[in-house]
Amino acid sequence: MAAIKILPSETKSINLYRSLRPKFMKCCASIYFNQQHLAKKIFPNCAKIKIPYTSPATYITKKKVQTSHLKDEIKFLYMKKKHVTKKLMYYSCAKTE
Repeated sequence: MAAIKILPSETKSINLYRSLRPKFMKCCASIYFNQQHLAKKIFPNCAKIKIPYTSPATYITKKKVQTSHLKDEIKFLYMKKKHVTKKLMYYSCAKTE
């Protein structure tokens, strides 16, 4: 089998592709993690918001704030995933040409 020769101009796109792939995987894992917490109604420490208990309505407000926090984080992660996917597609196409 013949050795594959890589031009110096191609090494940049290959290295960028290798560095973007773990970011993509971490983003997917974070989305899954947050969706599981939302489905099971378990809130991680980052989503726990402290509100003083002065009335019974604070319990409902607290739950809504926590769920909206997780939903917003999931939306942000989907946007981040879309951005990283575009970069991955660009560098994977540049690598094959």
